[in-house]
Amino acid sequence: MSADQGGRESGASLRLGPQGGWVQVPDGRWKRSWFWMKRVWDLFRGDRSLIAIAALATVLNVLAAALLFGLAAALLGSGHDMRLTVGVGAALFSYPSTAVSTYCNVALLRMAQARFDGRHCSLGDGFRAANERLGAILGWSLVAVVVGFLLRQVAERIPLGGVVLSWIGGVAWSLATMFAVPVLAVEDVGPVEAGRRSLEIFRARWGEGLVGTIGVGAITALASIPGILALFAGIAVGGAGGIAIAVAGAALLAAAWTTSRAMEQLYALAIYRDQVAGEPSFGLGGEQLNDFMKLKRRRGR
Repeated sequence: MSADQGGRESGASLRLGPQGGWVQVPDGRWKRSWFWMKRVWDLFRGDRSLIAIAALATVLNVLAAALLFGLAAALLGSGHDMRLTVGVGAALFSYPSTAVSTYCNVALLRMAQARFDGRHCSLGDGFRAANERLGAILGWSLVAVVVGFLLRQVAERIPLGGVVLSWIGGVAWSLATMFAVPVLAVEDVGPVEAGRRSLEIFRARWGEGLVGTIGVGAITALASIPGILALFAGIAVGGAGGIAIAVAGAALLAAAWTTSRAMEQLYALAIYRDQVAGEPSFGLGGEQLNDFMKLKRRRGR
């Protein structure tokens, strides 16, 4: 029996095409989590197309924020409270920002899906795949924005414990939906089904989900320190030199944030692939994927 056939039958090995052949996935939640973390980092840093699409999402969000906050300031005029301007700008920005991020992430994951399988996928192919899922992307973005709005209302309207409840709800929502974008990118489902499927996968792989979330967050925090220091140093120095230092700090922060967001999605895709298929063949329809999940649960995987 060949090594490839042994990997397929045992389910103990997964193929990451760009890395070549089959690779052994270690046992244990922590070891598996760091294994996938290193794999997706190697994939991301070695692929300019993935970096470009992640950077594009950041640039579009920055431009949208500047445009919509500027529009809010123009509509309200200079006589209004700055907090009101920020609030209106945030309300205007919320949905476009979420939709743009989700759209770019779906394109990113479709490209990464091809890379994992050892196939070529250009930027154009990634965006065409995202265009095909546009309705589901816009629907999911609306769901996410509505949930965020409801959580903010809880924080504002419930005295004392509202902020705590809102924070707990936000964390629970983030964890439960961490696989929603991979589901949207790979499966032909709508926004509600994507949320349900994400929760189903999280229940099965909550350990890896938590480790990945905490790991990416910790690494991002460390990577952000130089940018934060440079930003505050630039403000303290002032003048043309201070502006240059502050701009460099802001660029470092943007790079750290961009990498963090991309790593979160790529890591979720890796865990999704491992959970849903457990092998390098992903040409399954939605019904077949659900049947495969049920079979794996019966086997105790």
